[in-house]
Amino acid sequence: MLLLAVSLAGQRSDGRVGSGKSAEENPVLSPRGTELFFTRPDHKNNQGKDDAPDVWFRTRADDGGWNRAINPGSPLNTLVADRALGFSPDGSLLAVLRDGDDRYI
Repeated sequence: MLLLAVSLAGQRSDGRVGSGKSAEENPVLSPRGTELFFTRPDHKNNQGKDDAPDVWFRTRADDGGWNRAINPGSPLNTLVADRALGFSPDGSLLAVLRDGDDRYI
């Protein structure tokens, strides 16, 4: 239950975390709770045409807050819309939805 409570902390009713153009959608907390992956749509540093949504992440700071958001680029992100879905039970794999002409994980 702690994982659910932490991953949804600060989430708005529309599924977004944060505000404005840099709003973070679809938060996924790593099993260890040290990384937060999310989708950031319409950001100038996203890959693909029309700033297609990319997966970004933040690491937890020593004070318990979150460090700045980082776009890890390829191969995690592609030229189509990408969204983090969740982690494997052991935390070693992150499932990402690719939403282009063909949708696949």
